[in-house]
Amino acid sequence: MAGGKGRHPDAREVWALYEETRRPGVPGLAARVAAAPRLFRTALRGEYPHLPRGRTLVCTLLMLVYLASPLDAVPDFIPVVGWMDDAGVLMWTLRALVHESGRFLLWEQATASAAEHRP
Repeated sequence: MAGGKGRHPDAREVWALYEETRRPGVPGLAARVAAAPRLFRTALRGEYPHLPRGRTLVCTLLMLVYLASPLDAVPDFIPVVGWMDDAGVLMWTLRALVHESGRFLLWEQATASAAEHRP
């Protein structure tokens, strides 16, 4: 499967995201995963400007409904193949979450730094 916007990520995109978390000066994978709940709460409160509240709710809800629903692009009763579309949706969601949580951590740092410098 080719990766890209609107498609499931392929192995190259997942590897590129992993490499992004290993670069010096950027938040690592563990920090991004730990920040995900804060990102979600902050976005739902409407405080994080890069992820609108409505988009957060809709995307999360759609992902959960798709994974829980018996109606899939490929039915789950087909062994292995039936679970691949669910795995693709989950990978796409996790990839987006890890990427956005890195931006969120940088935003948190900038916000904290700006708050320290206010008179």
